[in-house]
Amino acid sequence: MNIFACILKIYPDWVGSVRNNSFDGIMPATTETRPIPTLKELEAVWPAVQAEIEAQKKNDEAKAILAEIDLKSIRSIREWIVSQEKAPTFLTDYEKQAQAARQGLIK
Repeated sequence: MNIFACILKIYPDWVGSVRNNSFDGIMPATTETRPIPTLKELEAVWPAVQAEIEAQKKNDEAKAILAEIDLKSIRSIREWIVSQEKAPTFLTDYEKQAQAARQGLIK
């Protein structure tokens, strides 16, 4: 259980620190006036926190896949545009630079 994430779920603007992710290591800041949540309260919100962590993990994986697809497609799109008769000169220059760079790659 991530105690700090649970505390933030209960008190979103909580200020303090948690050492070694242990209940004994919860230290509120000197300006904090709320009580430290009990272990029972932390355990009650843990399933929701865990679900949020898993959702974020899935989102990050999907974003990584989308970024990879975008990077792969950019080259194809650029090559296709350059093959057209009225291709912009800056894209033609980029394609020539890319071809030169690919020739320098060690295989």
